[in-house]
Amino acid sequence: KEFALSMVKMQRIALDYVDKKAAMWADQDFVLRMVKVNGFALEFAADNLKQDKEVVLAAVRNRADAFAYVDKGADMWGQKDFVLP
Repeated sequence: KEFALSMVKMQRIALDYVDKKAAMWADQDFVLRMVKVNGFALEFAADNLKQDKEVVLAAVRNRADAFAYVDKGADMWGQKDFVLP
């Protein structure tokens, strides 16, 4: 995990070479740190993390295009503080 994160920090394109099926994509701490570096990493996050408000906001703050990977059926869409910041 740490190696993958450090490589993506050095060069965003390194995300292309990270194992997308690895268990680390289910680790909330890892995914949060990764999306803060490269919002597109949200694409590879476990489904439950695509519904995680903190992870989603960090990804979209980094890359607005990461919005494409957010779970549109997540409960957070019913929360005013999420929809209307």
